Amino acid sequence: MSDQHTKRNALQHPSLKFLDKVAMIMDDGFRIPGTKMRIGLDPIISMLPVAGDTASFLMSALAVIVAARHGASTKVVGQMVGNILVDYIAGTVPVVGDMFDFAFKANRRNYKLMKQQFDTESEVEKQKPRSKALIIAMIVGMFLVFALVTALMIWVLGQLFS
Repeated sequence: MSDQHTKRNALQHPSLKFLDKVAMIMDDGFRIPGTKMRIGLDPIISMLPVAGDTASFLMSALAVIVAARHGASTKVVGQMVGNILVDYIAGTVPVVGDMFDFAFKANRRNYKLMKQQFDTESEVEKQKPRSKALIIAMIVGMFLVFALVTALMIWVLGQLFS
């Protein structure tokens, strides 16, 4: 099987298609008129304190879980989790976080990571067993960090407005 054929098949892979849709919706679905810049829902919904960042995080986390279920390597899952956590934690900072969300585009980064894995991974590597326990631990850890940061945000907002 040729490399070109493998790359074409990779683009049809369910997790890549899903990650591309998430990236398009969250990071670059709309062009800002009069510019070449693109924006998605992530920086827009993240303007809502706690709720917006939470919704954005959950959508991104779902994409990582789908990628993990469809063969993302342990390394790629770790990088994807890192991208989401950086985006989430930085996004919690008022104003600066919204600008960060606009520029960082974690979901597009995650799509590129998964696409690169499919483009470069040989058939033998694709058959290697993934460390499911480590992948599960990373995803659980991601949600624990999410819970702690969310609790901290709620506490800070409570202190500011009480």
